[in-house]
Amino acid sequence: TSPSLTSKMAPATKPASPPALGPKDLYLILYNALCCLGWAYVLALGIPSILASVASSDASFLEALKTAGRELYFATPATAGWSDESSLSLAFVLTVVQSAAVLEIVHA
Repeated sequence: TSPSLTSKMAPATKPASPPALGPKDLYLILYNALCCLGWAYVLALGIPSILASVASSDASFLEALKTAGRELYFATPATAGWSDESSLSLAFVLTVVQSAAVLEIVHA
């Protein structure tokens, strides 16, 4: 006679629970989230500023693009058309996010 299938199966085991997040894991999640937000701000501020600068220029497209590129570093939410209030400039946020990239060396 053959043994039943249930006797051949391995005993059921509980699925392993995910490891708990330690302080280093939480720090890395926060660090990456803040860098992501910073880069999103740079992108969201930069693209409309370039488009607005090129659209308002009477020069050729290439010359208007060159001028927009020179002015981009000084972009603010007002130049991007978001608001009239003074807020963080693209230059400041870009400097902070790029400087935070130095921490990648520490994370390695």
